[in-house]
Amino acid sequence: MTLRVAIVDDEPLARKTIRTVIEADPRVQVVVESGGGPGSAERLVAAAPDVLFLDIRMPGLDGFELLEAIGAASLPYIVFVTAYDDRAVRAFETGAVDYVLKPYDDRRLETALERAIQRVRAGDLNEARRRLVRIAELAGSGAGSVGGAFRSPQGERLERIPVRDAGGRVEMVAVEAVDWIEAQDYYACLHVGRASHLIRTSLTKLEARLDPALFVRVHRSAIVRTACIQALEPSGRHDLVAVLDNGTRVPTSRSRRPAIRRALGLDRR
Repeated sequence: MTLRVAIVDDEPLARKTIRTVIEADPRVQVVVESGGGPGSAERLVAAAPDVLFLDIRMPGLDGFELLEAIGAASLPYIVFVTAYDDRAVRAFETGAVDYVLKPYDDRRLETALERAIQRVRAGDLNEARRRLVRIAELAGSGAGSVGGAFRSPQGERLERIPVRDAGGRVEMVAVEAVDWIEAQDYYACLHVGRASHLIRTSLTKLEARLDPALFVRVHRSAIVRTACIQALEPSGRHDLVAVLDNGTRVPTSRSRRPAIRRALGLDRR
C-alpha cells in the first residue's frame, strides 16, 4: 500500500524539507504540494490524500479554515507543522495524528510520518473524521490561541494539556497527573510529580476548562487537584495552607475557603 500524502505550507523551504524527508520512505507518494490560498481545498479533495502535513498559520486561509473548507467527508489524517505551539490544544482535541513544531529535524518528521502510517493501517479514518469535524465548530470561535482553546464554547472539560519539552516536542499531560497549578506572570505552571511545565495561558482560562469535580481554585494564583490535598493546616493567625500528598504547601485565600470545603466534602460533615 502506497501512502498518498499532501503538503500545505506557505513557506517553500518548509515544504521542501517535509517533502525530502517523507519521499525518502518508499511507502509514500506526494500527491499535492501547495502554499495554501485559493484553490487549495479543491486540489486536496480531488487528490484524496491519506495524510496531510498542514501548516496552521498561513496568509489568507489558515490551516483550520482550510480543513473546514475541505469538509468532513474528505478529511485525511492530519499532521500539523507549525512554528507556534499556541494551537496545540485545538490540534490534539480534534484528533490530529501529530503536532510538529518548527524548526524540526528529519527524525521528528520521520516519527510523525510513521505515526500517520500506523493510523492509516489501523483503518480508523471515519472516527478521525468525526473528531476532526469539530474544527468547523471551533473555527471562528476565538479558540485559535491556547487561551481561546481553554474557553471552549461548548464547555467541554479538558482531559489533556499540551506542554513543550526542552527539545521543542509537544506532549500531552493527562489532567489526572497534575498535582497543582500556579500562576507565574502571564503563564501557568503545571506541577506534575517532580516535573513542572510552563504554558501560555491564565489560571482563569485554564480553570474554566478543568473539571470542578477534580480541581479547586484555592487562591488567585493556585489551582489544586482535590485528590492531592491531604490536610488543611493553620498558617499564622487567620490563614490556612493546603498540604499536598507530596509535601507541597499551597496557601489558600479566605474568599476560596467555601469552595475548598465543598470540594473536600467538609460541608457535609
